Amino acid sequence: MLSEKRILEYWRDSIQDTILMSPELKGHYGKIDTNKALEGKIKKDITWKLFQEFARRNKAEKNEPLPVCIEVLVAPYVFESYGPNRKTLSLASAVWIPGRLDNAGNLQANKASSPWIARELLEPSNDGDLIIGTLDDYLKKYQAQVFEGKTWQDAIAFIHMLFKSVSGILRFARMKIGF
Repeated sequence: MLSEKRILEYWRDSIQDTILMSPELKGHYGKIDTNKALEGKIKKDITWKLFQEFARRNKAEKNEPLPVCIEVLVAPYVFESYGPNRKTLSLASAVWIPGRLDNAGNLQANKASSPWIARELLEPSNDGDLIIGTLDDYLKKYQAQVFEGKTWQDAIAFIHMLFKSVSGILRFARMKIGF
């Protein structure tokens, strides 16, 4: 029989795993310029598409003005891998940065939500296709450095340090954005 402590640890781990999973982003809004996104800038056409999609999903009236800011997720480390038949390309977003995008295309840190590394890419993992580090390493590093979330550059620096220390990978790859 399991002790109360083991049951609570199991539930804590389950909740933690759920929180760290990658969300499903629906839709493709265009190619993100990695350097500009790292600076906190998104092209006007992509910004416009995101705001239009936000209005559509929220069933905004045609004459209703668009909001000044919307909540977005930015994935600065995107890996490409092929399925077993080598014909199916899938993208795996290793890191997620919650942010706010204003209607001028400026990204801001979301002070209420901390960036995270996708749980499915950390050992132990059921998927096992692409592993970048261990859950234990991630939790140690995550707890050692607290995310302040004052600026977009703070969010980038935080996740870059976290990703580099857990995975050993030093550079950003492709990026995607959505909500």
